[in-house]
This record gives sequence, structure tokens and C-alpha cells, in this order.
Amino acid sequence: MWCVLLALSVTTTSLPAAEKPPGKDALRLANGDLLYGKLLTIDPASGVRWQHPDARRVIEWNYDAVSEIQLAELAAPHAELPQNCFVRLRNDDELEGSLISCNAEVLVLDTSFGGKLTLSRSAVQSISPIPPPPAVVFGSLTNLDGWTIGKVNAGGTEAGEWKFKNGALYANKAASVARDLKLPDVASVHFDVAWKGNLYIAIALYTDYLQPVNLQNKENEPDFGGFYSLQLNSYYARLLPVKQHETLRDLGQVSVPTLTQRKSTHVEIRAHKSKRVVALLLDGALVKQWLDPEPFAGRGTGLRIVHQGLGVVKLDGLRITEWDGHFDEADGNVVSGVEDVARLRNDDKMTGRLEQVQDGKVFFVSGDKKTELPLQRVARLELARPKNEPPRAAATPAVRASLRGRGHVTVELLRWSEQGVEVNGRDFGRAVLLPSAISRLEFQRERGPGREANRQF
Repeated sequence: MWCVLLALSVTTTSLPAAEKPPGKDALRLANGDLLYGKLLTIDPASGVRWQHPDARRVIEWNYDAVSEIQLAELAAPHAELPQNCFVRLRNDDELEGSLISCNAEVLVLDTSFGGKLTLSRSAVQSISPIPPPPAVVFGSLTNLDGWTIGKVNAGGTEAGEWKFKNGALYANKAASVARDLKLPDVASVHFDVAWKGNLYIAIALYTDYLQPVNLQNKENEPDFGGFYSLQLNSYYARLLPVKQHETLRDLGQVSVPTLTQRKSTHVEIRAHKSKRVVALLLDGALVKQWLDPEPFAGRGTGLRIVHQGLGVVKLDGLRITEWDGHFDEADGNVVSGVEDVARLRNDDKMTGRLEQVQDGKVFFVSGDKKTELPLQRVARLELARPKNEPPRAAATPAVRASLRGRGHVTVELLRWSEQGVEVNGRDFGRAVLLPSAISRLEFQRERGPGREANRQF
């Protein structure tokens, strides 16, 4: 009977990470079976030792039988160190840390997960400095004091009001709330939104009027200055520059099909007055960047949020910061050329040779000119592909370790214990990583007949 119960606890369908029992590790076998418990040790020679609450003894799995392990986050996480850049390697590994130095031969990175790592420069594809935290203009929504509750013309249906509860705004009928938040000329607006039914909201940017505006009858509204209306629903997003006595313009709409498949998202709106740009990001991904061919429409510094009356909406985490005007490009888009490239945060670009990075300064040679500039002025350094680069064989056996926060590294796993994770990285040699810094291990070995590919938890 005990064997039957154990088999039932192992063989199950794939579960999303959110359903993993808190405080439990999860182990997936190469045949797809899933088991919760606690990882004790890993040794490629002797296997994986696993503790299960229903087992009298420690379970020992053959090393080749394990496909993936997801590690529970510890109550006392590892200490974080100051981080100032992301380093992407040519095998697409990404490491976060403090850049100590970079020269023609090596790059030295101080990391919170593995101490100081010395990487061969030929292995580095790009270096992306992390910009300093932006200045916060509005930090959190704690109540509705100072906000204007507007009356929405709901087109024959009953209007309502936004309500504040447990740190969030709620609306189940058409409702408007607004405030002069002193939006800076270059701004980023963040919030989380969740909904039941379909999502239909409109965000007025740079408005000087705190009451909702009926766009179809705007000429008859009380006097107001121009603003931008960003309309977001479960199907599309569109941006309208609104001026009271001018014909309504439409800067275009973009489909957002992912919103029909979910009930929440993180919204970020970025605006740059002098460049006449407004951009929308959902869950960190750029959805659309609008360029207004006419002068910037916004005449105020206020923000207005209107729920258009369909479904129930929850909005929280409202935060406004300054923005440096730079859109981060995905490092995966880097195509290495014959020269190094320095992309600056003001969108300037230099090509030539990266001589070195030392003490937070970049020394770059372009033609006959040598330039010295602070690392924080750089958006990304793209390193030329080495000449006559030898083929890059993968580490054998390769294990991809996902790091908490951001980043991952592909290594040869020598031994795992609570004291440390001994690895051999082809690009940085022997190192000991902190177990608490690792969230997932994926064993990327060859699979024999009948074995399934790795699957997400």
C-alpha cells in the first residue's frame, strides 16, 4: 500500500510554479514524473539524494534520471551585493554583478551568487550597465485624499465611483479619479491592473482638467487644455491627442491579444515631451511607441484614470518616476560585428575598440579619438566577435542554473550541498555558487529513447 501511495504522489501532471507548495523543492524525472520534497545533495557519480516527507529513508535517484529541479526560496535569502551591470555571454548566459574591470583579455565581475568571477573577454557578447534608480515623483497610493472623484457620463448606464480598499482602487461601474501629480517632462507611470469580465480603461496623461471628458462632445465641456488619452482594453491599445477645439486625432492602435487570455497585467506608460513620444509596456515588454507628428498635446501635469463601466477593475501599485528617455534593448538582439560598439543612454553610438573598463569609467577608442566616459552614461557595450573563434562546445554534462532575480549560467555541476554548489564554468573555470541564489536547475544532457524534453513547472 505504501508503494502505491508513493507512486500516486510522484506521477502527476505538470503544475505551474505558482502551485508548488511553499517551502518545498520540486524534482522532475526525465520521464515526466514530479515529486515534492527537499534536495539534499547532488553528485554526478553517486546521484541525487532527495528527502520526501512520506519516505522513511532518503531517496537516491540516478543522476541521469533527473531532468529538472526547482528550489524553494529560503526564509533567509543570501545577502545581495551592489549590482551595476548585466553581462551576456556568447552562449546566451546572463550574469548580474558589479563590474570590477574589463580589458583585452578578461572581464572581472563580482557577483552575489559566486563571488568574483574572471571571464574570458572572448566569451562576452555584451555588457549592459544598470542605470541608477530613477527619482520617485509619486511613491504610493494610501488613500483618496487629494484626488478628484469625477462623475462619468456612462451613456445611459449607472455611473459609480472608484473605491479605495486595502491599498488598491476598485470600480465596478463607470468611474473617474484624477489628481495633479506633477508629471515631469520625461516620466514613467507604473501600476498593476486586474479585472473580471473585460478590461476597458482610459488614462489621461498631462491633463490640466481633473473631471472626465466626453470625447464625442468635448467642445461643450468646460474649458480644458490638451492631453493624451491612452485607451486600453482586452483587445487593443490606442492613443488619442485630445484638444478641445480641434478635430480628434488617432495616433494608431495596436492589438494586445495576450490580455484576452489573462486577468491581470503590469502597465508602464513612458512619456517624453520634447520628443513627443508616448510608449506602452505590458509586463515589461514594449507594446507600442507612439510619435506625435504635431507639438506635444499635454498642457498640464495631471493624471486621470477612467473605468469605462464594463466589468470589475482593481488598480494598485501606482507609482510615478522620472525616466531617462532610453528604451532598453533586449541583449538577445545583439549581432556581433568586427568592431566594438558603445551605445549611450542619449541614443548616441560609437564604434571602434573598447580598451578597458576600470573604476566605473569606460575607455573607448574610435578612429584616432580616445574617449573616457562614466559607465552609467552607457546603455550597452557590444563586443566584436573574436577572429578565428573556435567552435564553442557545451559543458559536459551541462546544467543550466537559473539565478534568483535575473540571469542564468550553464556549467558542469561537480557537487551540490547545503554548504555550496561546486561547478566548472567553461568561461570562468572552477567556482562555488551559493545554493540560496539558485532557483532552478535544468539538466541539459542527451536523452535516450522514451525520455521527454524538459518541461516547465
